[in-house]
Amino acid sequence: MRRLDRDETLQAIKVASSKNQVAVSFRSMLPLSSEPSIPNWAPLGRLLGPPMCAEFMWMFQLQGLEHYKHIETRRYLRLDAEGKCYVPADVGWKEVPFEDEWKRVTGRT
Repeated sequence: MRRLDRDETLQAIKVASSKNQVAVSFRSMLPLSSEPSIPNWAPLGRLLGPPMCAEFMWMFQLQGLEHYKHIETRRYLRLDAEGKCYVPADVGWKEVPFEDEWKRVTGRT
């Protein structure tokens, strides 16, 4: 089982707390399948180019989103096939501007 990054953990705790559920509900945020997947670098590659993709690890694909983890900050960047960027919301996912999320994930300004 993989560890959640800080943002995912805080989001899971927030959701669990708002629903008066125990904190173990964060497990529902983990990939539903342990089936191996083929890494899909296309969405990230179109936005950043191969040299900057080297700062990320492809982790998994879930619900139509590719999950990439930054190698230094350990934060997740989630992209759909078209390159739209998403963050966890109270229910599902919320689209956000790529530039803003890239800055948050990489720690750059």
